[in-house]
Amino acid sequence: MLLGRGLDPESSDGAVLSYGLWRDAFGADSAVLGRTIELSGHRYRITGVAPRGAEFPAGTQLWLPDPPVDEFFGVAFGPSVVVRVRPGGRQAVQQALIEDAMRNARGGEPRKPELIPLRRYLTAGVRTPLLVLAGAATTVLLLGCINVAGISIARVAARAPELALRRALGAGRGRLFVQLLAEMMVLAVAAGVLSVLVAMAAVPALVRLLPAETPGLDAVRPDAWMLAITGIATVAAAFIAGVPPAAAGVRSGAGGAHPDRLRGDSRGENRFQGLLTSVQVALAVLLVVTAALLGRTLAELQAVPLGYDTESVLTFSVRLPKATYPDAAAMLRYAEDVRERLAALPGVTAAGITDFLPLSEGLGAGIGVRRSGTPKEEAVSVSAISASRDYFAALGVDIVDGRSFDPTDDPARTVILSRRLARTLFGDARAVGASVTVGGYRHEDEAVVVGIVEDVQLREVGEEDRLIVYRPLEQSIVSSPGFAVRTRGSPAALAPAVRRTLAEVDPAVAPYRLRTMEVAVGETLAARRAAALIAILFGAASVLLALVAVYTLLVQSVARRYREIGVRMAVGATARNIEAAVVGRGLAWAAPGVAAGVLLSLAATRLLESMLFGVAPRDPRILAATALGLVTVAVLAAWLPARRAGRIDPSTALREST
Repeated sequence: MLLGRGLDPESSDGAVLSYGLWRDAFGADSAVLGRTIELSGHRYRITGVAPRGAEFPAGTQLWLPDPPVDEFFGVAFGPSVVVRVRPGGRQAVQQALIEDAMRNARGGEPRKPELIPLRRYLTAGVRTPLLVLAGAATTVLLLGCINVAGISIARVAARAPELALRRALGAGRGRLFVQLLAEMMVLAVAAGVLSVLVAMAAVPALVRLLPAETPGLDAVRPDAWMLAITGIATVAAAFIAGVPPAAAGVRSGAGGAHPDRLRGDSRGENRFQGLLTSVQVALAVLLVVTAALLGRTLAELQAVPLGYDTESVLTFSVRLPKATYPDAAAMLRYAEDVRERLAALPGVTAAGITDFLPLSEGLGAGIGVRRSGTPKEEAVSVSAISASRDYFAALGVDIVDGRSFDPTDDPARTVILSRRLARTLFGDARAVGASVTVGGYRHEDEAVVVGIVEDVQLREVGEEDRLIVYRPLEQSIVSSPGFAVRTRGSPAALAPAVRRTLAEVDPAVAPYRLRTMEVAVGETLAARRAAALIAILFGAASVLLALVAVYTLLVQSVARRYREIGVRMAVGATARNIEAAVVGRGLAWAAPGVAAGVLLSLAATRLLESMLFGVAPRDPRILAATALGLVTVAVLAAWLPARRAGRIDPSTALREST
């Protein structure tokens, strides 16, 4: 605990605040212990404040020792157990749970309980995206190391006379190797220090980009762990980028003082530099394909028809305490009172009530529905949602046939079906006016279909359209009513008026998740959007590094072959011939890298399958576009050195080389 002792097993009125609730609601007051708070008509005494980042289950703001489960969470929730086991104790826990399940089976076959490691449970929703991004970041670091290694090899080749002189004066191979590696270490340390400064500025922006439900997000900030990881990465990068040029320098220094060797124009080194460039291009292809797939997924999700409006709708839920609203009639009166007041607000065109808002938390009710007169075996499992007659107009759900609920309807004998459910039950026949049997756990009711509404994305964007049956609000115990409010202006601007309205009806009832539908959709897509944006940044960085590699190595190649180019032009080669040769050299490095990158992408992108929507991990269009794009980048990178080579004056080149 940050403050206090936590929950007292001997007391039922204690409460522990989360760090965020303590900071936001109590101003981080260290004297908060012992104060009394009221929650849904129950009084609790604050006995502790949890440390930052302790929010299990995700988003928890308050812990109670023994809350009335049916009041706070609904009877659909069963207990969850967290067990800390000794080494080897997992099997004993599993056996104890099985025996307990058998004792409580009530004549049925007990279901084997599932033991899930807590770390896996916490990271299930974000593990794959974060691992993909970590892999992309590591790949970009490797690209940078290869880039620097290739450029450094060319620089070492240019220093061949100096290194040969040092060797002639008595410097051993080991001394030259250590000297060149130390020079690279200095560059790496400077880069590591710079990376820490950049990270201190970039981490807050990255945290805002990631989904709010990411485990441990509050604890993500520059600290000793980041410094340690940066130090390890710095040393690793220095060796990856420094060993090849240091080894090349030792060979150059041992090559004697022959003029051709002093120019560093070694075919072996050229081949090695070309290989490094090809590897960079291959890794760039992989990162660009990954970014393209995630970007295409985000675009496909944003184009999915939601079935409701996202631009002019404000939604929120409330929790009604049993102490004030003891029965369904009292809860319904409260909900209708709030709805009427909201509908009367300036700018509001419709206000509706439901027991389950789209993209909200909760389990919802599952029941069976079948055409009347058909066997029970033909019933289909559907999501049952209760709604007021104005709910569809408020949320912007189109009624494709029939009508909405009416005050004259018998609530127990009236239903509205989603389009997909109507098609499942009735095929091409008209469903409006037909009878269906709606089955609960204890009994079944006959009901008449009065309307068909558009399918909606109920729990998350991109899911398969669910089969939904809508029932009148009077058929549900609305202990947690959700409200949808449509306005002519900005829905976000209506939030203060909504809070005032709720306070007028009952100051003890506060809105939960008061947000626009546009924000709700954005929160649902937050993880995919973050992964796509960061992958695009990494992809752009990889392309830039590949471009720099091709450009730099061609510039250095042209410089080393200055005399050769002059001789060729003196014996008749045209500027166009020279330019084509330089561009061809760049393509000779890039083309194998593009081919290898495509093959690497075919193997690696299978890991992305769970993150994709509307696009195949081996989409041939994306692979072809990426390959063509990288070839184009290579041509652009080679164009400037090629023009420079084509403008060499033969007489000047021959004169300066003699």
